[in-house]
Amino acid sequence: MRVQDLVSRSVFIASAVRTAIGKFGGALASLSAADLGVIAVQEALSRARVEAGAVGEVIIGHARGAGNGPNPARQISYRSGIPQEVPAYTVNKACGSGLKAIILGFQEIVLGNASIIVAGGTESMSTVPYMMEQARWGLRLGNHHLIDGMYRDGFYCPLSELVMGETAENLATMYKISRDQQDEYSLRSQQRAAAATRSKRFAEELIPVSIPGKKGETPARPNGQPNRLEFDEHVRMDASLADMKKLSPVFNDNGTVTAGNSSG
Repeated sequence: MRVQDLVSRSVFIASAVRTAIGKFGGALASLSAADLGVIAVQEALSRARVEAGAVGEVIIGHARGAGNGPNPARQISYRSGIPQEVPAYTVNKACGSGLKAIILGFQEIVLGNASIIVAGGTESMSTVPYMMEQARWGLRLGNHHLIDGMYRDGFYCPLSELVMGETAENLATMYKISRDQQDEYSLRSQQRAAAATRSKRFAEELIPVSIPGKKGETPARPNGQPNRLEFDEHVRMDASLADMKKLSPVFNDNGTVTAGNSSG
């Protein structure tokens, strides 16, 4: 096949969905990244009217893999009803993992390796475990420390030896981004998210997620309706600049990065 033929091949997104986004330790805290991935993949296939057996490959971005078992993409694929013969692999490119998975899916189709690809990303910060180094070889007298897998594998960069918030402070200094500018930008972001939530702008792409009870069942709300997360849980519907200005810097006493103007 000529390069010109590859470049001219059209690729389409047949379905694009996502679950509601939960808070850290919030309503979806008991669901693993694979659990959430299965919900999204099954709904995407259903909306696209694609039979699971027609899928050529599954590519899932996933950056916080500790404790999730090998190859979460394979787990998601199999549990979604896609035949076990269909290959699946997991991509880790930190925050760009899901987007990279979609790019790779596009490339597979353009190259003629598959006609239908399932691609996306999944994370569950709430289920990232704590770790204890050297415990495997026996612990003796003295204190031993737990390591937060979310902090170690998510927030801390072993190359710069900084956490993300410290990097943000450095960038704010380098590019002269003031605390006021960060707060104002964050407020606009929250206001836009709140407006989109109120107007149900995300309704078409968002999948309500049933919240498991202690025994696995989905309990009903007091009004008898199913207990489901139907909106992004972390949006602050009543965010105000005055409240943001009350927050103290997190990473530096004289810094600019706070819990209010950080992501999430």
